[in-house]
Amino acid sequence: MASSLAALMWRRAGSGILTLVLALCAWAFISGAIGLADAIPCGEASPAVKSLTTGKDLECFEGTDWQRKASVALWAASGVALAAAALAAFGFAIGGRWGRPLARLIMGALALAAVAVIVAIV
Repeated sequence: MASSLAALMWRRAGSGILTLVLALCAWAFISGAIGLADAIPCGEASPAVKSLTTGKDLECFEGTDWQRKASVALWAASGVALAAAALAAFGFAIGGRWGRPLARLIMGALALAAVAVIVAIV
């Protein structure tokens, strides 16, 4: 009985840590989507001239406009999916139930995040 209680406590503690990691990843993906939405294509000359006149650093996106829009959508969707997984992990940390659906949700969110990163890079 004591060993099963200890195992449950370790699962809940691990789920609490997982909640924090997933929440941090969700924040990173959502803030990355916001940053990508503000980025301009590097090929445009007018933003480069504007950055030279204002003295600000030029932050641009080296891909196509379609790739930028797809990346913004995928990064935002990944952030939302990771936030949902963080909430589910928090629920698991409190209640200790729904472990398999939580694992599926986390795997789906991570797969979507991987696709988002691949689209942004390629």
